[in-house]
Amino acid sequence: MNLLRYAAAVILFPPLVPAFAQTVEPLKLIATIPLPDLHEGDFDHWLRMFLGLRSDAETAPALALSAMKSELNWKGEERYTGRAMTGYAIPGVELRVVDGNDNDVPQDGKAAGEIIARGDGVMQGYWRQPEASAEALRGGWLHTEDLATIDESGYLLIVDRKKDVIVSGGENISSLELEKTISSHPAVLEVGVIPVPDERWGEVPKALVLVKSNMTVTEREIIEFCRSKLAHYKCPRSVEFVVSLPKTATGKILKKELRKKYAVSENTICRDSSSS
Repeated sequence: MNLLRYAAAVILFPPLVPAFAQTVEPLKLIATIPLPDLHEGDFDHWLRMFLGLRSDAETAPALALSAMKSELNWKGEERYTGRAMTGYAIPGVELRVVDGNDNDVPQDGKAAGEIIARGDGVMQGYWRQPEASAEALRGGWLHTEDLATIDESGYLLIVDRKKDVIVSGGENISSLELEKTISSHPAVLEVGVIPVPDERWGEVPKALVLVKSNMTVTEREIIEFCRSKLAHYKCPRSVEFVVSLPKTATGKILKKELRKKYAVSENTICRDSSSS
């Protein structure tokens, strides 16, 4: 089984990873997204083989990796949280996290800003789209529209896409953080979080949840589960149970379609999954 197949196993079939890992010599397993849930548990053998990479259509082959730097000594939980981060710039790439004026944010692991990049693997521009190219590459840096924090060791952690941040009552809510929280519920197979209009707060989070076969969960249970792990203002105000979520050819949820579909005021209570 080649490296590409192992990467597919990591992303598409998490339960099979430990079995695969026991059958091969140590090598690098590659994933393009952080997989914190997979890092936890009895995956020590597999963990030694994991290398997270960060890339997108405007860059090749990658921007960052999540391997442990030689000067660090991760132990215990740090081994999992460290490798689940977006990581640090690979050789030949420069990465910064900046505010709205392109000034670097503090490297404290808390202040969020946009990731900008430059290097030989960064695109020269979009095909026949000079205005979009100039906007994306302003100042000689590719503006990725990914929001992230950066810590004192230079590790980045993506917290959301700029366009997916929910602004509710003046507070920024990460849809990605909320999705990861809901996904950790044992009955949830998949989830997408979007903003919906709200008369009081401007917009509030709504969760669209696909439930695992032969399992049930209610809207109230999902909301209370989130409240046990997050500040209440970050939690969904409504949950709708769905049979599928629209996706791109690469498996990314099409939030643009979901936002368009649900761009109406919602004052009704969603049914629980056992009756949907």
